[in-house]
Amino acid sequence: RLNGKTSFIDFFRFYENEYSDIDFSKINLPLNLNNDTNYYKERLLELGEFNNLIPVISLKKQHKLGTYELIDFIGSLRELNNSVAIRITDDLFDDYEETLESILGEKDFVFLDIRDNTIASKEIELEEFEEFTTSAKKVLLNSPRSTQYYNNQYENLAFTKLIDNEVAARYSEFSLEGFGDFGGLKDKLPSPNGGGGNGAALALFYLKENNAFFSVANDSTLGLKGYQKVVNELLKYRSVLDHKNDCPAFKKISEMSGTYGNWSTWNNLTLTRYIHQQSTK
Repeated sequence: RLNGKTSFIDFFRFYENEYSDIDFSKINLPLNLNNDTNYYKERLLELGEFNNLIPVISLKKQHKLGTYELIDFIGSLRELNNSVAIRITDDLFDDYEETLESILGEKDFVFLDIRDNTIASKEIELEEFEEFTTSAKKVLLNSPRSTQYYNNQYENLAFTKLIDNEVAARYSEFSLEGFGDFGGLKDKLPSPNGGGGNGAALALFYLKENNAFFSVANDSTLGLKGYQKVVNELLKYRSVLDHKNDCPAFKKISEMSGTYGNWSTWNNLTLTRYIHQQSTK
């Protein structure tokens, strides 16, 4: 599926009270990773069998590693991989800065994760990250779509003001190599009531030249049935949103007839659209 391209592999772990309303039956792997640090390490070490996969050590609240433990683990990964990446939340960065300065090399990466905070609220932390001395590539991570808003709260036929995508436009101001985010999706785990037919049909199609998501929202009482109207509305705006006529997400919806997908389908379309837009010049 990667077609020879290189990918970061970040095995997901979370801590108590980080997420709410979780369907635990659908997240067996994260639960196993949460409960057993040695298992987490083993899974990352397995990536050494693939020359195009870069292991990511994730450091966050309640999932920290001691200084010597981290140095030892990075050493083990180096024996198997050309590059290693560190993902660290901004509240922990000061604790690990000296260690990361001493151990990361030019083939490595360090991701500073500001979670759902805006650049404006993290100016000081970002300036400190800019001054952080390392030959590793520095990248900013962000989750700009708030989990507080429901689908029916998004605007209809307008560029939404509910997603602040400023990181995508400003990361280079802090001398960073790149950025990463959720591509228009929420930082949310499967819920016990997820996957049903209720809820407002919503499409969020990113337009790079505006650095904004065009929102098409439908009546919450229609549930998935509302996506027929969403598709029709999107196609009316195709000349604006897909003026090169090369968007794979638009190609997919233009072929829809009779059935218009489920919530998973539209998550896929949102992310596909976002990746394609970010890859265009």
